[in-house]
Amino acid sequence: MTARFSFSSGAAVKLRGRSCTILEAVTASSVLIEDAETKETQVVPVSKLSHPDGDAKPEPTRALDSLPEDDLAEAKRRFAIIKPLVRCERRSQEDVKRVAEQHGVGLSTLYRWIKTYEGRRLMSDLAPRRKGRSMPKRLDTAVESVIDSVIKDLYLSKQKVTGEEVILEVHRRCRAAKLAKPAGSTIRKRLRAINPREKVLKREGRKAAHDKFGRVKGEFPGADSPLAVVQIDHTLLDIIVLDEEMRLPIGRPWLTLAIDVFSRMVVGYHLSLDHPSAFAVGLCLCHGMLDKAAELERLGIKGEWPVWGKPRMIHSDISPDGHDATEQLAELLVLTTNNDSKFRFATLGETSAATAAISGIAGRIMARYPVYWPETVRGLIVHSANWTSAMRARVAHLAASARAEWLLGMYGWGVPSEDVAHKSATDRLTMVVQDELVPFKFQDGRVSISELKYYELPWPVDALKSMGGTQVELRVTLSYFVEPDVRAASTGDPSRYCSHRLAFDLKGPDDDDIDVVRRKNKVLADLRKSKPPGRTEDGWDLKSHLRERGTIHHDRWRGRAEDLARQGGIKIYPKSGWWADYPNGEYTGIPVRYSLIISIVAPEARQDIYQAAQIHMASLAKARNKALVALAGMPIKVDVRT
Repeated sequence: MTARFSFSSGAAVKLRGRSCTILEAVTASSVLIEDAETKETQVVPVSKLSHPDGDAKPEPTRALDSLPEDDLAEAKRRFAIIKPLVRCERRSQEDVKRVAEQHGVGLSTLYRWIKTYEGRRLMSDLAPRRKGRSMPKRLDTAVESVIDSVIKDLYLSKQKVTGEEVILEVHRRCRAAKLAKPAGSTIRKRLRAINPREKVLKREGRKAAHDKFGRVKGEFPGADSPLAVVQIDHTLLDIIVLDEEMRLPIGRPWLTLAIDVFSRMVVGYHLSLDHPSAFAVGLCLCHGMLDKAAELERLGIKGEWPVWGKPRMIHSDISPDGHDATEQLAELLVLTTNNDSKFRFATLGETSAATAAISGIAGRIMARYPVYWPETVRGLIVHSANWTSAMRARVAHLAASARAEWLLGMYGWGVPSEDVAHKSATDRLTMVVQDELVPFKFQDGRVSISELKYYELPWPVDALKSMGGTQVELRVTLSYFVEPDVRAASTGDPSRYCSHRLAFDLKGPDDDDIDVVRRKNKVLADLRKSKPPGRTEDGWDLKSHLRERGTIHHDRWRGRAEDLARQGGIKIYPKSGWWADYPNGEYTGIPVRYSLIISIVAPEARQDIYQAAQIHMASLAKARNKALVALAGMPIKVDVRT
């Protein structure tokens, strides 16, 4: 059986018979490699790389007793660190992160040690490899200084001079300094040796470098390298194929696509008039595993399609017998009218039925509450959702820390409840805030954060305190829209894809209102001598690293009612986005809308928390918090509301 050929970081490859190691992917068709002997690095197309086995002899095995004492001790130390991971049957990314943090080792370093050991299961492979002596440069140091200065001053600058212009300038400066002129090929080698990312960064700017080389921050579990996970799906094209001779309609073709989750590149495709089947999936995979050069030449297409190889994992919605398993279950289908006049009814299933159901809920909410913004309607639907017991059972075998991320990835926030989205109840108090803020301002020649909003929440404090240790649930949903950067090559980085980002910070049980406003705020951090307390993540389901993805942030806190009574404030504040990348302040001073939805659920409460909140709101309207009102005069704009 042929061994798998990997282009992931740390993989062993060969370039013109020399053993090399892949350091990182530079583009979709090129990688940065390091020569195993000389330790020189260069960027090469993946098409020029060959399998590490090839005709060369395997790497010699180093005996443990032949290693120096320091190397042997280091090998033992590395093995002790990775030992619990290599023996784990289901090793998750969270497990690797935990071990890395425990021992103070970088995540990429830890993965490299695991891969090195699992190759041959030899502890000696974990011993450090001593670098060879680097080859000295043949040019005179003065000539090297001239080349370096020209590259730095002209080539790596906004002037974007060409290679020929660099050669001419080097020759001119050498003549002026009475130095021997280097050959043009020597100067071109120096230009080719420049890191591509640094080249784009210096010549075109930070945004262009990020767009071209920024990594896609994939959140799909296991999709840590190209071809790690490939997803296959089918779509009916809006094209009618006609008979070539009679010009009569034959039908609409089906397109089957295989997409690499890590890079979002199309791996392969299959186009047919037949309905999706296992046969179509097989042909699509076959196309994806093969080199595309011959096909592009046959079709007369100039360009590259640099993807081929065997996927590690395949996701498809077609069962092994060639049928969609859910299509056969009438219980999962929705009855609707037929678009064909010959029939009265038809059925919908899967995403079509789900889309129709959510559209119906959204339409009824908008009809009942016409003052609600689209941000609010979307937020209410997510706010009312719950993971079912069947959904939770699918992740019961995972570690508790990983369950929320898997549930979010597979089912979103769960199944929404229209009744909950519509109204409050005696045991459920829901508050909706529709507001706006200006995320960025232009001041003193630079772009900075403009304002934040702080809300003093009308908690039924007395009712919650009287409930003592009764378990309650707090739900918070922040919904807003952004202007996407359609020019961004990497749409997986929210800090550059979104025009702006927002986040919420709930007052902790031991915080006061000023502590919340000072937290993560350089302008107001010095209001007190003590450092602002950190934000607590205790009791939250998703926590900030999961809930702050995208433009709708939803999370749930569970705890004692008396603790919730002391958390009666919430801050809405802006974060970075591509609006802030423009140094001239072109996108500053623009107000953005958002919707904030907060609910308290107390199923075991013996009193009406909705009525208690109404009474508390009346008292807040008469007596505002003086300490918060005083913050309105601070350098950063703080809007204090009830």
